[in-house]
Amino acid sequence: MDAIEWIAEKFYREKDNWSSDLSPFEVLIATVLSQATNDKNSHLAFGNLKARIEITPEELSNVPTGLIEEVIRVGGLYHQKALKIKAISKALVGDKLTEIMGSEDGRKKLLSLPGVGNKTADVLLCFKGDRDVVPIDTHIKRVSSRVWGFVGGYDEVQRELHKLIAPKERKRAHIAMIRFGRKICRARGPLCEICSINMECLYYLSREAPSTDLHS
Repeated sequence: MDAIEWIAEKFYREKDNWSSDLSPFEVLIATVLSQATNDKNSHLAFGNLKARIEITPEELSNVPTGLIEEVIRVGGLYHQKALKIKAISKALVGDKLTEIMGSEDGRKKLLSLPGVGNKTADVLLCFKGDRDVVPIDTHIKRVSSRVWGFVGGYDEVQRELHKLIAPKERKRAHIAMIRFGRKICRARGPLCEICSINMECLYYLSREAPSTDLHS
């Protein structure tokens, strides 16, 4: 079993498929709220928003920006995110998101929306569009760099992961890699010594390699 298979088998949890009960538009808004904050705060912001306002393009395009700011404040960058949410909502009134998701160039059209970048577009396509993509978040980028040495921008890391992971396994791998990054391959204090794939991990092997003493 190679490293990616082990991660997928040991760290995938169906309960981490957080989008199951959400509409595509709700997933889009939730992903915008997750930008530049931690999971706890983004989940609180989304819960507050859903409790106060129906999360549809029609409703969100009509409520005052100040109200959106008020209910998502806990998520950080609330002013910028409220403006993005308003702009996205106005652009998608009239079931336009369904049209975009069903089109061949759906990703390109999603990226044309205000505040929607590569990760946001790919999360929506992966979880609600049945597209075989691995969205790249901070955990996945860190794991990819450490374990396999995949470095570069978003597209470069994703391209290498797509070579590594079979199309139908990409959503599962995405979910599992995030959990692995949180639990084992942490940003600070990674638990390398107890990691079962440490002998396949470039980061671990580079740390364990004996240094060369030029004066010996």
